[in-house]
Amino acid sequence: MDRPPIWLRPERAARGPRPAHSREEIAAAAVRVADAEGLAAVSMRRVATELGTGTTSLYRYVDGKDELFDLMVDRAMGDGEPPVPTGDWRVDLAAVAHAQRAMMLRHPWLVRLPATRPVLGPNTLAWLEATYAAVDVPGLDADEVLAQAATLLTFVRGGTSGGTIHLKKQAGNYLASSGFPLNNGNPYGTVKMNSNAIGNGTSNTFINYCSTIMAHEIGHCIGFRHTDYMNRAYSCGGSPVNEGASNVGAVHIPGTPTGPDSGSWMLACIGNNQNRPFNNNDGVALDYIY
Repeated sequence: MDRPPIWLRPERAARGPRPAHSREEIAAAAVRVADAEGLAAVSMRRVATELGTGTTSLYRYVDGKDELFDLMVDRAMGDGEPPVPTGDWRVDLAAVAHAQRAMMLRHPWLVRLPATRPVLGPNTLAWLEATYAAVDVPGLDADEVLAQAATLLTFVRGGTSGGTIHLKKQAGNYLASSGFPLNNGNPYGTVKMNSNAIGNGTSNTFINYCSTIMAHEIGHCIGFRHTDYMNRAYSCGGSPVNEGASNVGAVHIPGTPTGPDSGSWMLACIGNNQNRPFNNNDGVALDYIY
């Protein structure tokens, strides 16, 4: 049976001697090591040395390295409080994004930890609640709020990991345009957004439409082909067109369909005001790659 998260377990046993260290002290020591020497330097032995204690004694406080990382993340997230809401969702969303980016720049090792492991510490939950509140605008249901918050956090995380992608307003014979990853493995660095073709607006429908376009092009930047590359007519209409392997190939991701996938964010064509949040297969693909 899995143990409950560390924050749901008492820090001090009902019986026995008083602990020599607190979880806060252990987390602070581990963060100091990671900030100074990088995440690879963090080990139970190294943190114990930082605290001036034996390695085995740390296991009285944490089950292992994963829980140590959980404490580190929540300690880093406690460096500052979430921005105070203003009531303007655009301002609030930008403030949350900039504050989290500054936090990740202070602690670069944060982006090296898997984003798929949930950290349920009090500081982390406070930031999640602030992010959800910023995107909880009228007209969005709970699933859309979660999707928008995840998109924001993914963009912030990517922008501090050495794989920055810039979105630029630019005219051309396209709705939006980008490219595939570079030879060194970094994402393609630019998404061109044709505002003349996309239009403008403030409605939730338009915001979701723009988010769909941006997410689609960023998908290309990190290596995803069109889900219906073998038959663009699936999303574009007209006669069947196979894009072929192009110059980057087309590798099937295990657990995803080998043909066009209804609702995928990477379908070739995006209709006017269309909203395509990630479907289940998109999630499988992203988890596999990252």
